Amino acid sequence: MKLTRKSKLKLICLLLVITMLSTMMYSMAISGIITDELYSETDCIATEAIIAEYGIEFWRNYKGSVCNIDIIRASFPRTRAGNSIYPSYFGGFYINDDGVLTTLIVENARSESFNNASEYMLGLETILAAGRGEFGRSMIIRYVEFSYAELNTKRIHIREFIRNNFEREAAINILSFYVDVINNKIVVNVIDGSDEQIATFRREITDSPMVTFRELGGEPFSLYDYIAMLRPPVPNVVYTDNDIIAEEYSTPLSNGGIVQPGQPIFARFNGVLTEIGSMGFRMSRSDGSRPGFITSAHVVGAPDAIFPVGTSIYNSAGNAIGSISASTDVRFQLIDAAFVQLNTGWQVSNIPFGLTNVSALTFTARTPVVGEFVVKRGGTTPLPISSSRIVRAHYDFNVGRGWDIEVTITNYASRHGDSGGIVWHVATGQISGIHHARHPRPNSPYFDHALFTRAVDIAPDFSPLVLR
Repeated sequence: MKLTRKSKLKLICLLLVITMLSTMMYSMAISGIITDELYSETDCIATEAIIAEYGIEFWRNYKGSVCNIDIIRASFPRTRAGNSIYPSYFGGFYINDDGVLTTLIVENARSESFNNASEYMLGLETILAAGRGEFGRSMIIRYVEFSYAELNTKRIHIREFIRNNFEREAAINILSFYVDVINNKIVVNVIDGSDEQIATFRREITDSPMVTFRELGGEPFSLYDYIAMLRPPVPNVVYTDNDIIAEEYSTPLSNGGIVQPGQPIFARFNGVLTEIGSMGFRMSRSDGSRPGFITSAHVVGAPDAIFPVGTSIYNSAGNAIGSISASTDVRFQLIDAAFVQLNTGWQVSNIPFGLTNVSALTFTARTPVVGEFVVKRGGTTPLPISSSRIVRAHYDFNVGRGWDIEVTITNYASRHGDSGGIVWHVATGQISGIHHARHPRPNSPYFDHALFTRAVDIAPDFSPLVLR
């Protein structure tokens, strides 16, 4: 049956009412979660530090912004894998310096075809309903030119060009690129920003107005120099920092024990028990079989297989807790992650290593948003831990015929040995990812911040394993 325009308008109005009601109900549910948990013991040290630095009003705004992010995300359609499908009217969002969520709406979405206009009206009403709810003070709207989906499609196009043409001049000149959600652009950092080089990029890769350039100079890392920079020196002495270890955080079980996210992990190098990195978050099959944890690929030997698949992994007491089961290869634009399957009798706790003042982590992956706060726990950086804000997302950078992709940039403290350690979200306790690196040179053309690999990108690489 073909609907008349009047019937379509009535249907849209009905859908708007349903959307408003469902959004209000979702907001009330989220409100209960936020109110009950944010002022409990969850990350109380990090929370107190945020309030001390930014003020209580900022924290209240931030709390509401986290709620509104979840409300808006819940309105998006999803793929079978559970990933959001970003609508054509959505330009992204970020939390500003007042703790307020800024949601970006595509300016010309209102002038699209009737069907797209319907989608726009429904989506915008969901966003506005969130803004009118209990956390309305934590929402402002900006209109922008490009949708978030368009920006990400173009970003992937640049990545694919580099993957297939890494010896071309246009690819060699690129140091890094990322989605600048605040300015609604893709920023490409280049070695040479001359008119000639920019013209080459626009001719060979894309001449899209979404793309803007920054000249940073320098040159890409050698891949192996970069990997060596990430790893602790090997061979190394047995881990002996009593201020951090204090005691073995293990509860005896039958032929095993409890291991904790963020604790140091070891392998034997020429017979010496050597600290190689830190434990990330737990994963297993959906039925609980094949339990284990994620760490960084570069700490278990990728790309040169110092510790190949099957190598035993130990805790600081020298107990074999598991073995390397799978690893990505960071030379080929893959996520930097590896899976360690636990030996029988060993379990991964939901309390980070050495911490007693945090609630249990929620083993679900959260997509990072610029302006949100995260906390990292690795086995090397001394306590107390501290929170830090996300400053960039969707960041790819050149490491000399190899690329690290989809890293998120923040600014927590880290040291050699923290790689693979868990990163979680302040407010929800959800898993943001695992620590990747922190560059030691403050004037680096790459970054002067810490980086982590997103959990939402790690999980699909190790399917059918899931966070649980």
